[in-house]
Amino acid sequence: MIPKSNATIKGGKRWRETVLRFMRNPLDYLEEYFKREKAESLISSIKRRTGWIINKVREERIHLTVLARVMIHDLLWSKALD
Repeated sequence: MIPKSNATIKGGKRWRETVLRFMRNPLDYLEEYFKREKAESLISSIKRRTGWIINKVREERIHLTVLARVMIHDLLWSKALD
């Protein structure tokens, strides 16, 4: 449901900008929205598969684990967008 052009948009500045962007071009907005939705679902699936808990003690191992997970996420996300 697209609001009327003379509708009063209540809320914060970012909310108003989001609604106005949606009103101006709904197809572009929804295309971007579903890209973000795919990325979020991939993050969720990675968390389910890997447990997402970092049980490392040494700082460099923690950084390496986080970097590896980010790279896996990016690879899966780029595949989902194809």
